[in-house]
Amino acid sequence: MTWFRVSGGAVFTTVVLLSLACVGQVAGDRAASGDCPEGEVCSEEAVQGLIFVGQAFFEDQEALALGPIALGSQFNLGFYDIGGGQLPEFAVDGGTNLHAEVEEGPMPDTHGSIGKSVDTWATLSGLQSGTSTVRVVDAGGLLLDRLDIEVVEIERVEMEIIARTPRDVLISDCDELIAVRIYGTDESGSEVRLFGQDLGLKADGRSLDREVGMWDCFEWAADAPSEQVEVEFNVGRITRSRSFDVVTLEDLDLDDCPVGGID
Repeated sequence: MTWFRVSGGAVFTTVVLLSLACVGQVAGDRAASGDCPEGEVCSEEAVQGLIFVGQAFFEDQEALALGPIALGSQFNLGFYDIGGGQLPEFAVDGGTNLHAEVEEGPMPDTHGSIGKSVDTWATLSGLQSGTSTVRVVDAGGLLLDRLDIEVVEIERVEMEIIARTPRDVLISDCDELIAVRIYGTDESGSEVRLFGQDLGLKADGRSLDREVGMWDCFEWAADAPSEQVEVEFNVGRITRSRSFDVVTLEDLDLDDCPVGGID
């Protein structure tokens, strides 16, 4: 497997703008059709079905879909009654390819993204590749609603400095953003970006904070220049590291730091 793409001798590629990965909302099978899905016995609660909430890519898609999830990694999946009612006691079944763990409290990053807090959610963990039907059921095991989510094996991971002017070095005394992009091949044979919300990034052993509202972008800052900084990512079952050169503003002929990582 190739974990870093090498182009023109540079391991780290540079992007101008962030790809459009945000919290999205998708109707479950029951909510989308207005009927109980074939082969299911549906609950008398939430009779209009559920809206599912989670990370989605808003580019290169004919229809919005949540996921896909990187194999061995995690994904936050929320849901609420499309009719606005309170959900009854429930359980979440991740199917053959996902393990589901119901969580307590508000789901992260939802209120500012969709305008409401989602308090009913679960963490999904990718166990094996393939599409899994996630089922939310009531206390009696009757279906509230369901949604298909694909799990895809990681084939490569890229680190990118978020900058308008391409560069593969970090600038000391400046606030920088480092993005991590995860890729794999889905069931259709297409290369797709993957979600791994347990992604972590360290610089010289120090854990980096996520950029607010983004699961795959991390903040970096150094008080003084150094020859290199060791950057390590951990996602799913994979840990890899690489060194970044660290330079000064003067080295790049810049007067001021890029604003928010974009120069």
